[in-house]
Amino acid sequence: MFFQNTDGKRAMDDIQIGIGDMSKSTGVSSRQLRYWEEKGYIKSINEGDGNKRKFTINEYYHIRLI
Repeated sequence: MFFQNTDGKRAMDDIQIGIGDMSKSTGVSSRQLRYWEEKGYIKSINEGDGNKRKFTINEYYHIRLI
């Protein structure tokens, strides 16, 4: 069973991981993550300024499978 927020989303869906932390936790370089994003293999969450890449926990698992 998953915990749900007041808006009905699962609590895990709100987790956001920066590109540096994603790189460290997956062993994939930041450069490779940016390349995969450019090719459409993975998706990041845009923070508005265009420079900060954040990823969801679902993308973490996706990256681990690549």
